[in-house]
Parts: sequence; structure tokens; C-alpha cells
Amino acid sequence: MKTNFRRLFWAFFLSGSCFIATFLWSNAQEKKFQITDKNKIAQVTYTNEDARKKIARSLQWLPISSGDTLYDGDSIRTSDKSEVKISFDDGKSIVVDSGSTIVIQKNKSEISLDLVEGSLYVDAKQTVATDGDDRKTNKSEIIFRSDKNKFNLDGTKTILSKNKGQQTQVNILDGQAKFNDSSGKVKELSKGQSLTVTQNGIKTNLEIKIISPSLFKPGDQLSQVYFINPEADPTVRFKWKGFPKEQEISLLIGDSKKNMVEKANLPVASDSVNTLLPLGTYYWQLISKDPKTKNKLHSSSVYKLEIHSRYPPIILAPENNKIYEVETLPLGVNLKWQKPQDVKSVFLELSNHPQMLSSFLILKNINVSQVQDYLVKDLKEGDYYWRLSTKYHDSDLSFQTKIQKFSIKKLIKEPPKPPPVLAWTKTPEKQFYLSQPSIELNWEAQTRKNEITQWKIEVLNQNNESVAQQVSELNQFKVQLTASGRYIAYVEALDKAGQSMAKLSPRSIEISEFPLAKAPIFKIEDLKRNQLTNKVYFENGILDVQWNNQPIVKEYEIELIAKKSNDTEKLNSNKNRFEYRGKNGTGLTPGSYELVVTPIDQHDRRGPASESFEFEVPSQTSLSAPKLKNLNIKQSSD
Repeated sequence: MKTNFRRLFWAFFLSGSCFIATFLWSNAQEKKFQITDKNKIAQVTYTNEDARKKIARSLQWLPISSGDTLYDGDSIRTSDKSEVKISFDDGKSIVVDSGSTIVIQKNKSEISLDLVEGSLYVDAKQTVATDGDDRKTNKSEIIFRSDKNKFNLDGTKTILSKNKGQQTQVNILDGQAKFNDSSGKVKELSKGQSLTVTQNGIKTNLEIKIISPSLFKPGDQLSQVYFINPEADPTVRFKWKGFPKEQEISLLIGDSKKNMVEKANLPVASDSVNTLLPLGTYYWQLISKDPKTKNKLHSSSVYKLEIHSRYPPIILAPENNKIYEVETLPLGVNLKWQKPQDVKSVFLELSNHPQMLSSFLILKNINVSQVQDYLVKDLKEGDYYWRLSTKYHDSDLSFQTKIQKFSIKKLIKEPPKPPPVLAWTKTPEKQFYLSQPSIELNWEAQTRKNEITQWKIEVLNQNNESVAQQVSELNQFKVQLTASGRYIAYVEALDKAGQSMAKLSPRSIEISEFPLAKAPIFKIEDLKRNQLTNKVYFENGILDVQWNNQPIVKEYEIELIAKKSNDTEKLNSNKNRFEYRGKNGTGLTPGSYELVVTPIDQHDRRGPASESFEFEVPSQTSLSAPKLKNLNIKQSSD
């Protein structure tokens, strides 16, 4: 027995020493490499979601964030939802698309890009000077290598993509690239040209041009932005040219590159398609197929598309088709509207032609960006038509209101009393519900209250369809709706004869469900971890874990699962912290556990559960040394 114990002692000692020496050597190499300034290549200027990097002499993928410095030999990896922008000293940049992995290396005056998989946008046209002179800062050529081919992308804007079949596609968006083919000959690839590199050689692709969507994010020719007006035209228009007319075209769309499916299959000679897409982020691609065999022949790049909503102003006054009967002319009419947020410009047009023909315009492109009303003076008797055009800061697209009409008629009669002054009260523009959508309106008359006998109420949805209407003696109204969304409420005061006395300005109200609590996120950054299993552990079986606080949560339901016995304890906490010493108060027994937390809000609604938090309770306060593998221990005959 003593011999066996000695063998075990020396085995643990040697394996532990090897582990410690390897760990210390790896850290020393990593630190030594990072502080070498001459190996610095670029800097991360933008990242989102889960993106990671691995330095040249490490096997560990670490989180990456804006401001991080990249060194010679660093690797970058993005998830299905993330992307990373990298900027070089001379102003050139690259954007690593989602689901991609690249390696960046520097050799003298060349920066070499090795695309392992995914997509990459290269902007190698920009250079910057320092200290106000004309000298360039650390200028380096951007080189891309694929198999035996070398591409000099300096002075170009290029899209690179590589699929699982190891086919690499090179698309030149601007400039001229030079490359060496497998025979060593130098060739050129100009703007609009594309080729595919395979193990069998280089194949020239079609010059496919995307006409719509046409708006790209600044510095990223793989990320498009498209704006729609959900009330007028919610469709997204795709238009292109370059595919052979004898081939069918398929439009693939998905929430990630891996999940793209066929959205539309178009006949031969098609060059456009309109499709309905909800607001959100998508990935899309065009492919052409043989009409008979349905085999894939050509394809475009894969693009990221963000769809945003844009609304024109809401017309407040005058109401459409309003007739002004007046005794004296000319007349001044005050046009009023509610301006959306984040607008760059608003322009007004007024005409006496129903189709707003330019030759009949009375007011043309009057800039009313800083106001929400405009007084049109000296109007004579007749019919008038007007509309507003809006542009936003991040788009050059123009969103127009529907053409509005009002008429002026000369009338001789006694001066009418001023209409009652009406005002909204306790009617917020954003309203929430728990189980059934509903809208609640409150208002008051500030003058001529006794002359108002009834109120006419109407609610329209975003398609200008009436969803509720009522005539009531009360100055409040509440009704259930069939769906959430944007609604416009109208209230009109009536006299004893049922004639209209005044109208409240229409109120735009957004109805949405009261949000559920989100899945809790554990705070485990500062917890101790087992260096062998990388799992969190709690000494002495005393559990103390926290998660993010949510004000709408009333309590948390906690499930503690012992993996070995599969026993489950259900507990509750009204705090975002769980301290537990086991059923007996002496601590959890050694073993592996899982913890799942479910939030319950103030309305007793259960939110989504957290991800499973796995941890260990060691058998003693200090963790054991690594397990020995394939150690044959013979029992002594003593």
C-alpha cells in the first residue's frame, strides 16, 4: 500500500507541475507578444454582439471590443449576429461580416488577409496624412491570398466571400485589383468584375449589379438600409441587372446566412420583384437557375438588409375636404401637422389642381422643417390641394402625405359664435395592455360646455379603417381592440340638433402589450472557476449568486437541480440574489448542480427562464489536481 501511495503522490506531483509550467509559459508568451509595438497592425473601431479574437500564439478565443489593438497573426471570429470593423493607420478598413473567420498578418509593407470562411468588405482606397503634411502614415498594401493566387486589393473597394465548399468569390466594387494566377501571370480585375477561385482554378463571374436596395451603411458595402412607409407602401423592392435573360431567378431571404430560404421564384428575363417583409434585419441573395434542370448557375453576393419604418407628418388641420364658408375674401388658411422625430427636412406644396401638377403650383417646396404649421394668406374662392414631403437624416428618400383638399366659398351670414375650445386630458400617446388590447380616451370642453349635448368618437387603425365609433354624452371612451398597433382617435362635439360644433385635433396613439420581464442574466464574472473544467464552484457548499435586476419583477422562482441524483428543489426569492446553504443549512453536498431562475412580474406573469447556470461544489476547499489517464497501478503484495 505504501508503494501505491508513493506512486500516486509522484504522479500527481509531476502532472501538476507540467500543468503549472504550461500555463505560466502560455501567459508569458501572450504578454510578451502583445507588448511588442512593431507587431501592431490595426485597431477595432466597431463591434456588436458576440465577436472574438485569438492572438497568434494562443489557443484561447477572447471577447473583442471597440478600441482593441490587433497584432500580426491575430484571428477574428464573428457569430451569426455580429460584425467587426477594423481600421488601419493609413485610413483603410475592413468589415468582417457575421459568421466569418479571418487571420490578419503583416510582412514588411503588406497586410495579408486570410479568409477562413464567411464574408469580408475591404475598403483599401482611403489613406490619411499626419501632422498636416503629405506623407502617408504606415502605408501598407492590402493583400488577399487564396490557394496559390495572390490579389493586390490596394486602391479598391472589394467584397470577399468564402463558402463551406472552399470556393472564394472576389467582387470589385470600385478601383482595379491585380492578381497572380496559378501560372504566375499578372492580371487585372476592374470595377464591377467578379471571379470565383476554386481548387481547379479561376472562373470569371457575371457582372451582377444591385439597383435596389441602393442605400448602404457608411463604410460597409455588405450592409444595406431600406425605409418603408407601413401605412402607404410596406413593400420592399429588389431590382438588379446582369443575369442572363434565359435563366430563372430566385430570391433567398433569412434572418441569418444559414437560414436563407426561397422567398420568390421568378420566371426567365425577370429583373425585379416586390415583397412584403416586416421591420427587422435580414440576409438575402439572388441566384439564377436553369429553367429545365433547376440547377444553380450564378449567384450574387450575400447582403445584410435592415428595414426601418418612416412616416410622413400627420395632418391635423384642416381636415380633408373641409369647406370654408366665409363672408369676406381673401382668406388665410392655417395648415397644421404633427412632425415625426428625427426628420431632416419638411417641404410644403399647395396647388389648385387635384393632381398637384407643377404648372398649377401656388406654393412650391416651401421649407417648413422648423415649424408645424403654415399660414397661407390671400386665398380666393375655389378648391385647393396640398401635401407635405419629408426626408430623414439617414436617407435621401422622400415620404409624402396623401393629397389634402379644402375649399373656400363666399357666404353672407351672421358671424358665428367661436367654436368650443376642446382639449385632451389623461390620454397618453403610448398605452399598454395586459391581456386584451384596448384604447382609452379622455377630453374636456373648456368653453361653451352647456351647449354640447353629445360627443362623436371614432378610432381609425393605421390603414385608416374605422375600428370603433360611438355617440355618447360622456367625455370619456374606452373600447377593446383586436390588435396592437398605431391608431388615430377623433372626437367631435355636437349640439342638440346633432350638428358639429368643434373637433379635437386627431391624436396618434400607439397600443402595445405591457412587456414581460426578460430572462435573468447571471453575474458570474467575479466567481471562482475550476481551471480544469472552467466551471464555477462554491467552496463549502455555500451558494451565493446574483443576476440583473428588473424593476417590474415581483419575485423569482428558482430551480436547483442536482445532476447526479436529478433531484430538484424549488425556491422563491424577492431579490435578484440567491444565498443558500442547503436544506439543513450546512451547505450543499459535493457534486454538480444547475440553477434556473424564472421571473414573475407584478401581474403574476411568468417571463422567460434564464439559461441554465452550471456550477460545482468540490469535496474540499482546494480543488484536486488533474485526473490521471491510463495509469496502471499494480497492488503491492505487501
